Amino acid sequence: MIIGGDVDCNVIVNTGGTVTIDGKLKVESGDFYIMVDEQGLFKQDGFSSVIKPGYIEYTIDGTSTVWVKLKAFIYGDVNDDGRVTLLDSTILARWLAMWEGVEINEAAADVNGDGRVTLLDQTVLRRHLAMWEGYEILPWQRPPQVSPVQVSAFMALSSPFMLNDTFSVPAINVSNATGKVGEIVEMRIELSENPGIIGMRLGIEYDESKIRLADVIDGGNLGEAYHRNVYSSPYTLLWANGASATNFNHSGDVVTLLFEILSETAGSPVTISYDAVNGDVLDIDLKPVNFEMNDGFVSTLPVKNDPIKLVNAVPTASVKKQNGNKNDLTITVTETYSDGSTNKITETFSINNNAAGSYQVGTYIVYVDTKGNDQIRQCYIVK
Repeated sequence: MIIGGDVDCNVIVNTGGTVTIDGKLKVESGDFYIMVDEQGLFKQDGFSSVIKPGYIEYTIDGTSTVWVKLKAFIYGDVNDDGRVTLLDSTILARWLAMWEGVEINEAAADVNGDGRVTLLDQTVLRRHLAMWEGYEILPWQRPPQVSPVQVSAFMALSSPFMLNDTFSVPAINVSNATGKVGEIVEMRIELSENPGIIGMRLGIEYDESKIRLADVIDGGNLGEAYHRNVYSSPYTLLWANGASATNFNHSGDVVTLLFEILSETAGSPVTISYDAVNGDVLDIDLKPVNFEMNDGFVSTLPVKNDPIKLVNAVPTASVKKQNGNKNDLTITVTETYSDGSTNKITETFSINNNAAGSYQVGTYIVYVDTKGNDQIRQCYIVK
């Protein structure tokens, strides 16, 4: 709330720039604000003192005594550091994209004074910082609208479109994807028939029990991107180009979403939305741009239970000396299967020194050539 005419109090500026409020505020408890400009001057009628932004405590004299925060703020000083800089614009963009851990002074961020903090405010702030003509003073006031030119019947008939032409509608489309559990699938968001925009904020929703957003890859076709830094549903995509002198007219892919499929059950829709009332899509004239929305869907393929197959079998052998000219020959065949499992088959035979021959190990015939009492010259599967 802004302190204005409904105030019966004195403002005392102390040494060092602190502020004391003496009197009554005819309002209910809550957070209250005094507006100051970038030089620290009060913007309300009747105030002329210079103050520094900061918090104070004040007791309201009413039926009950409550404490409130009274804060002096500068329009555009989103992070309350006493200055209006590019940092404020960046922080505001991240807040609009719902970045985790980003907080703002919402009263200071409402730089067009309409009581809401939207993409329009971030655009106005960027133009203010870029010293655009007409944006020098905050809060910004939209100039009076010029009445639209009436199109004559002759002008309409002079249009290159014929009466039976089909008109394409600007649309935001999400592609479909199909995959198996554990796979990463790709979904593209594209614009079609884009009439030109400088900023857009989209909401993305999906079923987190079925798919997980693994990565977001911006295509670089819509300028500065401030997509949310935490991958969870709902997720926010944001492009903000308030200082751009031209619209972005790209039609085609603008961002790619990578999803991991988590569940074998029915797939998940990936829905997109934007707030047309609060100007989530704007053109260079700060007018809202309307798009048709077409959602996407992630389908899950059934997992086939392929039969487990033998991949390979590898024999190994060792010799251990026994009494006289006898040795024990131990042969092991290790089988490896397509599911990654292994199986070992082992047989031990009594042989003479320097013996060579073929031996039955399970279903395998293994040839082994020994030397002396402890050496293996050759060892391989015959069949």
